[in-house]
Formats: sequence, C-alpha cells, structure tokens
Amino acid sequence: WLHPSGQRLNISPADFMALAEQSGMFLPFGSWAMTTACQQAAIWHRQHGPLVLSLNLSASQLQNPAMVDQIHETCAATQFPHQFIEFEVNESLLLRQPELMKQAVRNFVDKGMSLTLDRFGSTHQSVALLQSLPIRKIKLDHKMLDAVSQDVELSSTLHMMTAFAISMNVNVMVDGVNSATQRQSLHAMGCVLGQGAYCGAAMSAD
Repeated sequence: WLHPSGQRLNISPADFMALAEQSGMFLPFGSWAMTTACQQAAIWHRQHGPLVLSLNLSASQLQNPAMVDQIHETCAATQFPHQFIEFEVNESLLLRQPELMKQAVRNFVDKGMSLTLDRFGSTHQSVALLQSLPIRKIKLDHKMLDAVSQDVELSSTLHMMTAFAISMNVNVMVDGVNSATQRQSLHAMGCVLGQGAYCGAAMSAD
C-alpha cells in the first residue's frame, strides 16, 4: 500500500481483517466482496457449468442475523445459485466466544447454508468442535501438512482426525498441497479434496 506520505507499507491480510473488524468496517466490506465474487462466479457458471464458490466469513458476518437474507438477495441479484456457495469460518474464531459462536453456526446451517470449518486441527478443541456442530466439511490446517513428513506424532494425529471426520460423514479437504508426494499421502488417508500449488497456481479471471 502506497501511503500518502510516499512510504510503501506491507500489511498482511490477517492484520487488515482484524482492523476491519475492530473499526466496524467489515460488514460493508464483506458485502462488497461477496457481491463481486458472485458476479464473477455467475459468469463462469454460465460458461463452464456448475462451479463451487468458496467465501470466508468473519465473526461479525456469522453473528449477523440478517446475513442469510443478504446472501439470498446477493445471489438473486447476480443470478448465482446460493446452493453453490461454501462458506468457510476459521476454527479459532469459534473459540473466542464459544457458546455465542456455536449458536451462530447452528442458526446459519439451519437456514440452509453450507459451512466449512477452516484451519481444522489448529487448536486442541478441533475434534470436540466437530462433535458439537452441524459441520459437513473441514479443511485441514496447511501448517500440519507442512510438518507431517518430519513429525511422526503429528502424522499420527492427522491420520486420527481424518479418520474420525470421515467416520462422521464429514468431507475432508486439505490446504497447501504442493507436491505429488503429499497428494499420495493424503489419498492414502482418504482425503480426495485439496488446494494448493500442486493443484494449480492462482490465475486471473480471464
């Protein structure tokens, strides 16, 4: 970001999101991001057939009682079916205000929305959260995948969590798949969904 003083500043997405939440700016920002994403996804949907759009939710969005109505309005305006949107929420967000956030998740899912638990495995309460919430898909924390080849105990934990999720009929996705070796290891555990450099690099809309 080129600051008005002429200084070029590097601001991480994590810092930007945190500041947006604190300032009360995130709800309008989140609405703009969802509308823009749905507009583009609708074009791809018409050109290439059904495609799933993944969008991250902030804590304030998830707790907003009007959020589901806003999603339906946005999808109607952009002509993109809401059934093809998968919303993701970071596992750590649910632990800041556990009971409040768990109820927000239940309300969101009860209204027909799909919710993925992102960064799964990043806390000690991962399995407990999966048992207590109506989650049908998790995305494993990429940091676990990075370290699994060098840490036998972590590898065992990853196998256990994956097997538990699959036994509960929960889809397992992995972030940060960067090699064929990682892909083969994940397939052996039953993980067939992934994202990362091995699957394809980021591209422009065109």
